[in-house]
Amino acid sequence: TAVLNQRLAEGRRRERDWSERSRLASMVAESGEAIVGTNLNGEVTDWNPAAEQLFGYKASEVLGRRLESLIVPAHLVPEWDDALRQVFQSNSCMKLVTRRRSRDGRLMDMEVNLSPIRSETGTLVGIGTTFTWSDDRLVIDQITPGGPADVGGLQIGDHIERIDGRSTVSMPLSAASARVRGEAGTQVTLTIERD
Repeated sequence: TAVLNQRLAEGRRRERDWSERSRLASMVAESGEAIVGTNLNGEVTDWNPAAEQLFGYKASEVLGRRLESLIVPAHLVPEWDDALRQVFQSNSCMKLVTRRRSRDGRLMDMEVNLSPIRSETGTLVGIGTTFTWSDDRLVIDQITPGGPADVGGLQIGDHIERIDGRSTVSMPLSAASARVRGEAGTQVTLTIERD
């Protein structure tokens, strides 16, 4: 009887574990946020429908491919590598406000949250990443003839990506304006994207 009770208890535990995994898988599949899983080599292991919609790749096209080569713009690879290194070393979550590239080459501002994925024994086996698109871009809509923007070669429609190296994603307009104006006699460095 003890053996039978032990087997029944083990069967109930497996059923609970399966139910929990099924529930979590359903949450990922139905989420409105793009959720991507990678192994320790950066190869895509999971790609939910929201990721398909956001980035334009079907899951069957990306599974087994390096995430970095699909959606990380070349100039942001060092930032991505640093973020991964920090997650690996700290074993904790990390948030980036950055840009990612869709299949059609469009660059998108987004919030990227990286989380360690662990095995049942607690061993780090990958990184889970959520991507939330943000369209809070700063766009130049007016230039004063002969003013600093005009002299600097800026054009109407230019997107201000960084001010003195700081990302403008989610930066309040008032703060961005103050940073662009700067203090009298100082120089301000803008990183611009032009369509």
